[in-house]
Amino acid sequence: MADTNVSNKLISEHGQQQTIHGTMLAIDDHGVLLTGRSGIGKSAIALELLSRGHALIADDTPVLHRIPDGEHVIAVCPPPLADMLEVRAVGIVNVCKLFGPGASRRYMPVHLVIELVDTVTLDEQQRLFPYAARTNILGMAIPLLQIPIAHATNLAVLVETVTRNHVLYKNGYNAADVLIQRQQHLLNEETV
Repeated sequence: MADTNVSNKLISEHGQQQTIHGTMLAIDDHGVLLTGRSGIGKSAIALELLSRGHALIADDTPVLHRIPDGEHVIAVCPPPLADMLEVRAVGIVNVCKLFGPGASRRYMPVHLVIELVDTVTLDEQQRLFPYAARTNILGMAIPLLQIPIAHATNLAVLVETVTRNHVLYKNGYNAADVLIQRQQHLLNEETV
Protein backbone atom coordinates (compact mmCIF):
# COMPACT_ATOMS: atom_id res chain seq x y z
CA MET A 1 0.00 0.00 0.00
CA ALA A 2 2.88 2.38 0.72
CA ASP A 3 4.03 1.97 -2.88
CA THR A 4 0.61 3.20 -4.11
CA ASN A 5 0.65 6.13 -1.67
CA VAL A 6 4.07 7.22 -2.95
CA SER A 7 2.98 7.04 -6.60
CA ASN A 8 -0.23 8.97 -5.84
CA LYS A 9 1.86 11.60 -4.01
CA LEU A 10 4.17 11.89 -7.05
CA ILE A 11 1.19 12.33 -9.35
CA SER A 12 -0.45 14.99 -7.18
CA GLU A 13 2.61 17.02 -6.14
CA HIS A 14 4.68 17.32 -9.30
CA GLY A 15 3.34 19.69 -11.92
CA GLN A 16 5.91 18.88 -14.61
CA GLN A 17 4.78 15.65 -16.20
CA GLN A 18 4.44 13.93 -19.54
CA THR A 19 2.62 10.80 -20.62
CA ILE A 20 4.49 8.76 -23.20
CA HIS A 21 3.61 5.75 -25.34
CA GLY A 22 5.85 2.97 -24.10
CA THR A 23 6.41 0.24 -21.57
CA MET A 24 8.36 1.01 -18.41
CA LEU A 25 10.24 -1.80 -16.67
CA ALA A 26 12.59 -2.35 -13.77
CA ILE A 27 15.42 -4.55 -15.04
CA ASP A 28 17.82 -5.43 -12.23
CA ASP A 29 16.56 -2.31 -10.38
CA HIS A 30 17.43 -0.17 -13.41
CA GLY A 31 14.53 1.81 -14.91
CA VAL A 32 14.17 1.10 -18.64
CA LEU A 33 11.59 2.75 -20.87
CA LEU A 34 10.84 0.74 -24.02
CA THR A 35 9.50 2.89 -26.85
CA GLY A 36 8.68 2.28 -30.50
CA ARG A 37 5.76 2.26 -32.86
CA SER A 38 2.54 0.52 -31.90
CA GLY A 39 2.74 -3.23 -32.54
CA ILE A 40 6.55 -3.42 -32.65
CA GLY A 41 6.68 -5.82 -29.69
CA LYS A 42 7.18 -3.78 -26.52
CA SER A 43 4.63 -5.75 -24.49
CA ALA A 44 5.82 -9.14 -25.76
CA ILE A 45 9.37 -8.23 -24.73
CA ALA A 46 8.05 -7.04 -21.36
CA LEU A 47 6.26 -10.38 -20.89
CA GLU A 48 9.49 -12.29 -21.55
CA LEU A 49 11.41 -10.01 -19.17
CA LEU A 50 8.76 -10.53 -16.47
CA SER A 51 9.17 -14.27 -16.88
CA ARG A 52 12.89 -13.72 -16.21
CA GLY A 53 12.20 -12.04 -12.84
CA HIS A 54 12.06 -8.34 -13.79
CA ALA A 55 9.18 -5.99 -12.94
CA LEU A 56 6.60 -3.94 -14.84
CA ILE A 57 6.12 -0.31 -13.90
CA ALA A 58 3.56 0.68 -16.54
CA ASP A 59 2.39 -0.59 -19.89
CA ASP A 60 1.32 1.67 -22.73
CA THR A 61 1.09 5.00 -20.90
CA PRO A 62 3.65 5.56 -18.14
CA VAL A 63 3.36 9.03 -16.67
CA LEU A 64 6.78 10.68 -16.39
CA HIS A 65 7.46 13.21 -13.64
CA ARG A 66 10.41 15.52 -13.13
CA ILE A 67 11.34 15.79 -9.50
CA PRO A 68 11.87 19.50 -8.72
CA ASP A 69 15.57 20.19 -8.17
CA GLY A 70 16.21 16.49 -8.68
CA GLU A 71 18.34 14.56 -11.10
CA HIS A 72 15.74 12.00 -12.12
CA VAL A 73 12.66 11.57 -14.21
CA ILE A 74 10.31 9.18 -12.43
CA ALA A 75 7.93 6.91 -14.34
CA VAL A 76 4.66 6.26 -12.51
CA CYS A 77 1.92 3.80 -13.37
CA PRO A 78 -1.54 5.37 -13.57
CA PRO A 79 -3.52 3.62 -10.78
CA PRO A 80 -6.17 2.02 -13.05
CA LEU A 81 -3.41 0.29 -15.07
CA ALA A 82 -1.49 -1.09 -12.07
CA ASP A 83 -0.26 -4.67 -12.65
CA MET A 84 -1.82 -4.81 -16.14
CA LEU A 85 -0.07 -5.65 -19.41
CA GLU A 86 -1.73 -5.88 -22.82
CA VAL A 87 -0.14 -8.51 -25.05
CA ARG A 88 -1.31 -8.84 -28.64
CA ALA A 89 -3.18 -12.07 -29.32
CA VAL A 90 -3.24 -12.80 -25.57
CA GLY A 91 -5.22 -9.84 -24.22
CA ILE A 92 -4.92 -8.13 -20.86
CA VAL A 93 -2.97 -10.02 -18.20
CA ASN A 94 -2.40 -9.25 -14.54
CA VAL A 95 1.34 -9.70 -14.14
CA CYS A 96 1.17 -10.15 -10.36
CA LYS A 97 -1.36 -12.97 -10.72
CA LEU A 98 0.90 -14.62 -13.33
CA PHE A 99 4.39 -13.98 -11.89
CA GLY A 100 3.86 -13.03 -8.23
CA PRO A 101 3.69 -9.75 -6.30
CA GLY A 102 7.25 -8.72 -7.22
CA ALA A 103 6.34 -8.53 -10.92
CA SER A 104 4.95 -5.01 -10.59
CA ARG A 105 6.06 -1.71 -9.10
CA ARG A 106 4.28 1.61 -9.09
CA TYR A 107 7.19 3.90 -9.94
CA MET A 108 10.87 3.90 -10.98
CA PRO A 109 13.45 6.46 -12.14
CA VAL A 110 14.07 6.36 -15.90
CA HIS A 111 17.74 5.45 -16.35
CA LEU A 112 17.66 4.36 -19.99
CA VAL A 113 15.35 4.63 -23.01
CA ILE A 114 15.47 1.76 -25.50
CA GLU A 115 13.72 2.53 -28.76
CA LEU A 116 12.70 -0.47 -30.82
CA VAL A 117 13.04 0.36 -34.52
CA ASP A 118 12.62 -1.60 -37.72
CA THR A 119 16.17 -0.88 -38.88
CA VAL A 120 19.02 1.34 -37.77
CA THR A 121 22.25 2.45 -39.41
CA LEU A 122 25.08 3.11 -36.98
CA ASP A 123 28.42 4.69 -37.71
CA GLU A 124 31.58 3.36 -36.03
CA GLN A 125 31.35 5.83 -33.14
CA GLN A 126 27.73 4.80 -32.40
CA ARG A 127 28.61 1.10 -32.60
CA LEU A 128 31.50 1.40 -30.13
CA PHE A 129 29.97 3.97 -27.79
CA PRO A 130 26.19 3.48 -27.97
CA TYR A 131 25.35 5.30 -24.73
CA ALA A 132 26.42 8.71 -26.02
CA ALA A 133 23.00 9.36 -27.62
CA ARG A 134 20.45 11.13 -25.44
CA THR A 135 16.78 11.97 -25.54
CA ASN A 136 15.26 14.91 -23.71
CA ILE A 137 12.47 14.08 -21.27
CA LEU A 138 11.16 16.96 -19.19
CA GLY A 139 14.48 18.79 -19.52
CA MET A 140 16.61 15.79 -18.53
CA ALA A 141 19.04 14.13 -20.96
CA ILE A 142 18.35 10.39 -20.70
CA PRO A 143 20.59 7.83 -22.48
CA LEU A 144 18.90 6.48 -25.62
CA LEU A 145 19.77 3.31 -27.46
CA GLN A 146 18.01 2.00 -30.57
CA ILE A 147 17.57 -1.73 -31.13
CA PRO A 148 16.58 -2.89 -34.61
CA ILE A 149 14.02 -5.68 -34.49
CA ALA A 150 14.46 -6.82 -38.10
CA HIS A 151 17.11 -9.49 -37.48
CA ALA A 152 16.94 -9.99 -33.73
CA THR A 153 15.95 -13.42 -32.49
CA ASN A 154 15.57 -12.80 -28.75
CA LEU A 155 14.83 -9.17 -28.06
CA ALA A 156 14.30 -9.72 -24.33
CA VAL A 157 17.88 -10.97 -23.99
CA LEU A 158 19.12 -7.97 -26.01
CA VAL A 159 17.18 -5.53 -23.80
CA GLU A 160 18.49 -7.24 -20.66
CA THR A 161 22.07 -7.18 -22.01
CA VAL A 162 21.83 -3.52 -23.05
CA THR A 163 20.54 -2.63 -19.59
CA ARG A 164 23.25 -4.53 -17.73
CA ASN A 165 25.93 -3.14 -20.04
CA HIS A 166 24.56 0.37 -19.44
CA VAL A 167 24.95 -0.14 -15.68
CA LEU A 168 28.58 -1.18 -16.23
CA TYR A 169 29.08 1.88 -18.43
CA LYS A 170 27.57 4.21 -15.79
CA ASN A 171 29.93 2.67 -13.24
CA GLY A 172 32.98 3.44 -15.38
CA TYR A 173 33.48 0.24 -17.38
CA ASN A 174 33.30 0.36 -21.18
CA ALA A 175 34.13 -2.86 -23.02
CA ALA A 176 34.88 -0.87 -26.20
CA ASP A 177 37.58 1.10 -24.35
CA VAL A 178 39.05 -2.16 -23.02
CA LEU A 179 39.11 -3.65 -26.52
CA ILE A 180 40.77 -0.54 -27.98
CA GLN A 181 43.40 -0.60 -25.20
CA ARG A 182 44.10 -4.29 -25.84
CA GLN A 183 44.50 -3.66 -29.56
CA GLN A 184 46.77 -0.69 -28.91
CA HIS A 185 48.86 -2.84 -26.57
CA LEU A 186 49.26 -5.49 -29.30
CA LEU A 187 50.22 -2.84 -31.86
CA ASN A 188 52.79 -1.39 -29.44
CA GLU A 189 54.30 -4.86 -28.89
CA GLU A 190 54.58 -5.42 -32.65
CA THR A 191 56.45 -2.17 -33.20
CA VAL A 192 59.03 -2.89 -30.51
